Amino acid sequence: MADQEPSASTSSMAGSGEGTDVGVEPMKLLGVGKRHMVMEDFAAAVNAFQDACRLLSAAHGEIADQCGEAYFCYGKALLELARMERGVLGNALQGVPDADDEDDEDNDEEETATAEDPKIESTANMDGTCAADTSEAEDDNVDSAEKDGESEEVDNLQLAWEMLELAKVIFKRQEAKEIQLCAAQAYLKLGEVGIESENYIQAIEDFNECLNIQQKHLGPHNRLLAETHYQLGLAYSFDGQHDSSLKHFKESFSVIEKRLSMLMERIEKAEEKGKSPAKDNDAVSEDKQEIEELKELLPEIKAKIEDAEESKDGKATKAFQETLVLTGKTDETPASSSSSVSNISHLVRKKRKPEDNERDNKDPKKAKQEESSVNGGCGDAAHNRNGVPEKMESEEITSPKKSDPEAQSTS
Repeated sequence: MADQEPSASTSSMAGSGEGTDVGVEPMKLLGVGKRHMVMEDFAAAVNAFQDACRLLSAAHGEIADQCGEAYFCYGKALLELARMERGVLGNALQGVPDADDEDDEDNDEEETATAEDPKIESTANMDGTCAADTSEAEDDNVDSAEKDGESEEVDNLQLAWEMLELAKVIFKRQEAKEIQLCAAQAYLKLGEVGIESENYIQAIEDFNECLNIQQKHLGPHNRLLAETHYQLGLAYSFDGQHDSSLKHFKESFSVIEKRLSMLMERIEKAEEKGKSPAKDNDAVSEDKQEIEELKELLPEIKAKIEDAEESKDGKATKAFQETLVLTGKTDETPASSSSSVSNISHLVRKKRKPEDNERDNKDPKKAKQEESSVNGGCGDAAHNRNGVPEKMESEEITSPKKSDPEAQSTS
């Protein structure tokens, strides 16, 4: 059979026999409220649960154990009502032009009318102060109406949080397994309130508290665990923690698969026995119906897993690109400096090759003889870099000066 959402024992709500009417009326109101919740008439459910809470708190006290379930149902109904109102408000605002656009259109029309008729300009100047005061008053009225609408929505979420907190406190102080699971459900709904309020850090804390309690008291194939993992995946995703989001979505998928395998094994065993057909057929039909429900959930969870993987890969790619940009900036400086240094290569005189030096060292006498024969036997004379003795260069430079008188005398 499907796992039922835990609820507080109704016998603890009725009290200890004192005032039977006091205990019966709140239970009737709770039943009416739950029927409205099934029909998704959340406003009527809120009214029924509110009356039940008022009667129970007056009879037993505000933080009595008997008030736990009523507070929990009231908070859950307020949460659903806030979600419904937010959805209705979002749909109503679609296609509505902004106030700034309307003001711009009005200003354009006034400017056009003023340009066509100069008399209107003087009238506008005379009534400018009154018009400004009127527009300011209208803006104040609009702002106050918007604030009232926002405060009403915030009030529903805030009141839902307060009622669920009271229910959590009442459930946690009781040690019974069923009541502890009710505390886990209170934590779950508190986490959903945190998501609606965009307080994702608090929502993650509440969901983790819920998961810790459930793991103590539930089997690994319980659907409540799958729901909590799914909600944790959503909260982590909204908070940008895609690794943790992916982990919990996969855990939710795994729990559903375990549940499916368990149900299939149970159906096979029931069909093999073939005894007490009426009772077994009812259980088997319930199991088969649950299998169909679970199979419908798998594609949605799988889509969330794919989205989380894409978000994770996108975040990693972005981080890698930022790293490449930073690395590229740091590598540009040495490259530019090396290129500037290499530009002065034309200013440096090339050295002689090592092979030439080795050849000269191996046969120094032959080199000296060749130099003396070329330079007129002046092997000991100093040579310049071009291989010409410095002394000969000096003689060649001064010889023209001495030869000038001789040339003149000869002539």
